[in-house]
Amino acid sequence: MFTSKNYFAGTLTLIVFAVIMFAQANAALYSRECEDYNSVAWGGTGVPSQVRVESHSLASDGLTLHLGPDWSPNDTYGVNDEAVYAVTLEDYNNASISISYSDDVAGNVIRIYLDDVEKCQFKTFFTGGWNTFKSTNRIPLGAIAAGQHTIKFKVAAGGSYGLNLDIFEIRELQTSSSDPVSFIKNLVDSNTGLVRSREDETFTTVYKNSLAAMVFVNQGDMNRARGIFNFFKDVYDNTQDFAGFTKEWNASTGAALDLNYWEGDNSFLLIALNYYEKASGGIGDYSQMRDSLIDWLAERGNDCNEMIPEGAADMYAALAPFAGDDYIDSALIKLKARYYNSVAYATALDHTHRGSLIFGDLDGFNYADNFYFPNETWDYDDVTVVSAYEAFPGENFSNLEISAQLLNAWGIFSNDLTLDLANLENELEKLWLNGQHDSNSRGLPYYVQNVQFENACSLPMIDPTAFMLFYYWNFNPCVPGEKFVQIYECEDYNSVLWGGAGDPGQIRLESKTAAFNGQGLHIGPDWSPDNSYGINDEAEYVIDLQENYNTAAVRIRYADDVAGNVIKVFLDNVEKGEFETSYTNGWNNFVWTDSISLGSINAGKHLLKFKVATGGSYGLILDVFKIARQNIVHFDMQYLQREQANYSGAACIKMALDREDANNSFTQSGLHSYGISHNSAVNLNGTYIDPQGMSLTLNDNELDIDYNYSWTSSTTINDAFHDICYWIEYDIIGAYPQNMPAAIPLGGNYENWVLVNGFNASDNPWQTSTYTVYGFWITDPSASGIGENVYKTASELANDYIALSTGDGWNGKYVSVCEPPQTQAQVTIAIPAKFKEKLSSNKDIIDAAIKGLQDNILKSDTNMEIAFIGSSPAKPIKVKKQNGSYFIVPFLKDGGCCIAVIVDAADGTFKQAAFSKTPDLNYLKRFAKTNKTYKFQKGKNAFLPQISD
Repeated sequence: MFTSKNYFAGTLTLIVFAVIMFAQANAALYSRECEDYNSVAWGGTGVPSQVRVESHSLASDGLTLHLGPDWSPNDTYGVNDEAVYAVTLEDYNNASISISYSDDVAGNVIRIYLDDVEKCQFKTFFTGGWNTFKSTNRIPLGAIAAGQHTIKFKVAAGGSYGLNLDIFEIRELQTSSSDPVSFIKNLVDSNTGLVRSREDETFTTVYKNSLAAMVFVNQGDMNRARGIFNFFKDVYDNTQDFAGFTKEWNASTGAALDLNYWEGDNSFLLIALNYYEKASGGIGDYSQMRDSLIDWLAERGNDCNEMIPEGAADMYAALAPFAGDDYIDSALIKLKARYYNSVAYATALDHTHRGSLIFGDLDGFNYADNFYFPNETWDYDDVTVVSAYEAFPGENFSNLEISAQLLNAWGIFSNDLTLDLANLENELEKLWLNGQHDSNSRGLPYYVQNVQFENACSLPMIDPTAFMLFYYWNFNPCVPGEKFVQIYECEDYNSVLWGGAGDPGQIRLESKTAAFNGQGLHIGPDWSPDNSYGINDEAEYVIDLQENYNTAAVRIRYADDVAGNVIKVFLDNVEKGEFETSYTNGWNNFVWTDSISLGSINAGKHLLKFKVATGGSYGLILDVFKIARQNIVHFDMQYLQREQANYSGAACIKMALDREDANNSFTQSGLHSYGISHNSAVNLNGTYIDPQGMSLTLNDNELDIDYNYSWTSSTTINDAFHDICYWIEYDIIGAYPQNMPAAIPLGGNYENWVLVNGFNASDNPWQTSTYTVYGFWITDPSASGIGENVYKTASELANDYIALSTGDGWNGKYVSVCEPPQTQAQVTIAIPAKFKEKLSSNKDIIDAAIKGLQDNILKSDTNMEIAFIGSSPAKPIKVKKQNGSYFIVPFLKDGGCCIAVIVDAADGTFKQAAFSKTPDLNYLKRFAKTNKTYKFQKGKNAFLPQISD
């Protein structure tokens, strides 16, 4: 049975992906000839004359700008060649840029900067020659305020003959007259929370609802996502012997339409739940349903010999986040083997989507031409001609869901491919259909021809619409937040090196049925008279991280028939840690190491190296490794068993004081007597020490004045875990040791105090507002031997660490006694920058508010970011204040105020921001009356000013 883990934190993990905001229909198009630059610079490799204007008859104005080398022995020539353009732009909610270029040899990589901030990059393709031009797809630049800006193109990797830039265009990414997100929102049935497949139909599936849930989560629309999850939770709660959800449902009545339990549909529901957990900070009420899905899919994955490759891949993606559990590892190994035993890239196009987005396998793109179906007339209007892709060769009609899937995958991997599918976006965009009940919504039909089912070409459907959105967002719906599943195969090394002791043949690939891909990498000696053989054998891997990691860690899966190899781990040639192998019961039995901290890592490519430091007699086999966010604080305690049944509190106090200084004369009996005599009034001289007695006994008997204990209480387990992690992490200034344990009562009373002397989390609670806690180290004075020192997952500890039922002031709360400082930090107050010398219009005020959010809040407060995404500014509200008036700028979404920003009325200096998780429908009503004055009230909330005539 799989046990929940990783789901509790103080303020939990949130990941928000770039969102397409659909702007005004009359947004301006800015166009600029690339030869019309303001400045150019040679990067220093090759020759200066490689940066030049060239004549080409098919260029838009007959001229181009050449960047990069005229010839290059490698891709370093031409690097840093650049061109800069001063541009005057109007307002863009979500600007995009496209560049027309020609390239005779593919492979140049060009970075694009807006106001000297890198926004994106593109990789060139072979265009057919220097006089044949192609345009990139529309690359998002984000919001741009009206005014003067700079655009810069800079060579990041040079191709052998450079490239010619012809013309670039800046425009809004989409228009509000056709909003696919609104179309999907309009599919929600109010009776059940499920989405329909198409408008005015009741048919739906688990898969379609999973796609919709990911769209809603991406947009920060958690209510609609939870509506879908709540429906399936209700079904789950009323199901005995759960074995997945049946595929087809009536979206209006909630009735099941079949008894067909597709693994793929259930896998996508698990993927959507995993994404929801990352974005919202916790799995909440869905933990049992999610864990049962994991159990059932793992069981099916371990018996997948007859499974189709799509189902095997989907299950692999759904279960991959839980690798490290032996049963799940077994399923993952079999699922990947099943996929590659049955995959058919040449005859099934959806295999390419799954192969790339799940396994990072780009081979399917080599067969894309097998499915190309050009010049198909749209049966809807008998005029529009579209070139898209079939699902299977020879079908003689294109499939728009499969085509959008292909475009989605290509968009994510376009810099790694020579195939150019940019024009497919334009082809699919010919087929947008407005919603039947909302002219401001739109979606894609399933087919270009009216085949397979009624209105197949004339009514928009959720599936292709969702995948088109995923393409716009550069979003991987199989592995949200990643380019593909980040389980790295150790046999897929970038380089290996024999260390010089033993035999060069000791570094080799070996076939092992229990390995993830059926193979592992053997390093270290085949035989050694001592531990010097195999030393300095190494394997290097280039890892490509999609996100920044404040604190990352690596875990490695290995097999060893004789224990004792010591392997050092290096990141970018800096040693980060090591692990020593254990005997794993044979060469075909693999185990995972504990997490090895890698520290802070920025997104991008890095070099990870494993190097033998001490050789064992027969080496070891490396199977796979995983990179994860990590923050571990753990210290050992000098254990003491409680001397009496009611002395657990006293024993914990004694262990904490012993950590301060072991040379003390305190006794459990003396500490117990002191504690109960200092309890709160209701518990005074009772049987057990309460939180007040615990904190006062620790403080009054402390051995260093720098220590300062107090009790904390919370109404939720998430907040309680945050308190524990926060204060254990704290380095006590002037004291040694600097980190101290927390004491917590288990079982809802004061009979069983334990010490928490470590935690394992995704990030440092002092350095981030969002993180996940995986587990805790517990020292329990009630045990002796096995049980006194325990590591518990967070979810397991939550079963024991429950709200108190004590009838005192802490009743109903989670309590911990920690070593918080008397003051948390020495604070320097920063002086915020002015937006401009004088605000002259409502547009200035709104721009100041947006700039203030972007500079101060959105990068660090994900809740604020979610509230902001998709919102629109309303008219600013002026509030009078004695020492300087201010404006409140409301931002509206779904009929209410989701975020409000306060800026200085004179110069636009950012002051405050507030948000609501669900739009506040009443906020603007308080400002609805005309001819009213709004005044700030001292000591009151600045967002709620006094109203007067």
